[in-house]
Amino acid sequence: MKKLFYILLFFGSVLNIVACSSSLNTNRFTRSEPSYALYHNLADVLRLQGGLMVTGIGNDVRVQIRGGNSINLNNQPYYVINNIPMGRDYGMANNAINPIDIISIRVLRSYHELTTYGEMGKNGVIEIKTRTYDQ
Repeated sequence: MKKLFYILLFFGSVLNIVACSSSLNTNRFTRSEPSYALYHNLADVLRLQGGLMVTGIGNDVRVQIRGGNSINLNNQPYYVINNIPMGRDYGMANNAINPIDIISIRVLRSYHELTTYGEMGKNGVIEIKTRTYDQ
């Protein structure tokens, strides 16, 4: 039995399928925040999010949550940055933050998630948290 264990350990280490765990300095190498340092504006970061359709460049960007439809042509989502409502204006939201400081982005689209935003959230809500936000 001991011989079988050493054989499996040897082949596992050769194939890199054996995982070893250590509790020393594990926090030093893990990072829970995503890094958006390579992106220049909010549109580049939003293009990474699933369920969003982002078109345009600069401050003339249109963001639409997929699956949403509207009778009028204003079907832009509602932006909330660090619990501060920014409205439906992408340009204002883009100028308010630096993509490097973004910690998390949440796209709200279901009825139950949008009930706290009422009429303003009818086309979806994009919640953004940044590093400068004191929680």
